[in-house]
Amino acid sequence: MLVAAGDGAAIASLFIASEWKRQYVDPLNPFKPGPYAGADIACGVWLTMKTNIKGNKFMVNDWFTNVAPQVQEKVPMYFVYGDGDTAAKTFGAGMVKLLKVKGGAKGVDSLTGDYSVAKAKSLAGVDLLKDSLETTKKISQYLETVMDKRGLTPPKKKESDKQPFVAVPIEKFGFR
Repeated sequence: MLVAAGDGAAIASLFIASEWKRQYVDPLNPFKPGPYAGADIACGVWLTMKTNIKGNKFMVNDWFTNVAPQVQEKVPMYFVYGDGDTAAKTFGAGMVKLLKVKGGAKGVDSLTGDYSVAKAKSLAGVDLLKDSLETTKKISQYLETVMDKRGLTPPKKKESDKQPFVAVPIEKFGFR
């Protein structure tokens, strides 16, 4: 599970997409592709995700639908924003509409959504986690629901020193 705010949410979204491009390689059979590293990711929770960091545009919508479409099909997302933040609300609602895919794995479409924090006015990012707003409680409930649907069986342990990964070129994500 990844929970991140603002710039950190954009960077975490790049991480999720890149994990769905990275496959384990069996040294004894390098031509048989192994599972994707992204299969270990249960969900993403984004508090006021930023899509522009120091002049770099983070094309999250493209990463989750075109570059690594498995994200859209297998990783539920939850976009959290303050009720007075119209830009974050527009972005979050747009992402939910884009990411909901009927028939996704384990009900991903039913777990992808957004949440407007009441009485948050212009608060954003980690400021949405104030005790008085009960955002932490709402996120905890969401994470419990995701894990209930996913199941409590942990992913199979991988010995990374014995199972090398295939490198993922960053150019796939629009960076040079």
